[in-house]
Amino acid sequence: MTRSSQIMQIIPVIDLLDGIVVHARAGERAHYHAIQSPLATSAEPIAIVAGLLQFYPFTNLYIADLNAIQQRGDNLASLRQLHQHFPHLNYWVDSGIRHVQHYQSWQTAALGTAIIGSENQTDLTHYQSLLDTATAEGFILSLDFHHDQFLGLPALWTHPKLWASRLILMNLNKVGVAQGVDETRLRILQQQLPPTSQLYAAGGVRNIDDLHRLQQLDVAGVLIATAIHQGTICPADIDALAQ
Repeated sequence: MTRSSQIMQIIPVIDLLDGIVVHARAGERAHYHAIQSPLATSAEPIAIVAGLLQFYPFTNLYIADLNAIQQRGDNLASLRQLHQHFPHLNYWVDSGIRHVQHYQSWQTAALGTAIIGSENQTDLTHYQSLLDTATAEGFILSLDFHHDQFLGLPALWTHPKLWASRLILMNLNKVGVAQGVDETRLRILQQQLPPTSQLYAAGGVRNIDDLHRLQQLDVAGVLIATAIHQGTICPADIDALAQ
């Protein structure tokens, strides 16, 4: 199946910090606060995910463990609880993996598909060892930007041979602020992407018009949080993408 014949996936996102779901905004993690959503009565992870699944029968869920990413503990207890309550979901989790030993521990824990964020990669030898061990199919690589700054090893942006078969373009400064998607960089990536690889967009989606533009850019899926909680995207919009 070619990328152009696939239905674009909508993947909801939750950001975990100290055991609760927070509202990620512009990548300024020091200022993240407990999320307030009409989908749930609290910011507890189980309540938020239950609300998301009542909103729409999603099959995938992206989770950013902000404690682990910032090397300030982790949210493994919350992740295990989510697995127990929602075993049918496919979990994509950024747990701040930095080298192959972290990846192997994550695989042993069996808490979801590992997201490797470029922001956590500072040593090319360590990353190459991780890639050799996991293979390009073993994880999802997130290419992280904050404004025009690429976060992490520059080679991860400039050398496609270092990419996984699934890529996320993550623009942190666009997260939670409804500024639109990073279409320019998405086009750059699409030009270099092998035909069998998949590209996902994250950050900035506002409404159905943004989703249609991403569909035209032939991305495999979109990570969304704020637009769902604020109601600027509705279930009918998601269904319309498959038609």
